[in-house]
Amino acid sequence: EFFQDLLEINHKMYGSWFCKKGEWMYAISLRETVNIDQSEIDATLDRVAFYSTDYHAKLSFKYEGCWDPAPPINTSGGRA
Repeated sequence: EFFQDLLEINHKMYGSWFCKKGEWMYAISLRETVNIDQSEIDATLDRVAFYSTDYHAKLSFKYEGCWDPAPPINTSGGRA
């Protein structure tokens, strides 16, 4: 059901999509770098960041408790 949801979400996304690598899911965008300018780089980063945040919240709510929680962060800033 989770992967079906991701496929349906991918169909709605513009210039980005979700992919699976190992045990992780990523919001990505691929583009050739020939003739790329700074405004396109900025727009791509904004788009991927928006999709990552938006769908993380939606999927975390829908699939609450379906995966292990992130390990706690220790006071020195790294993972415990």
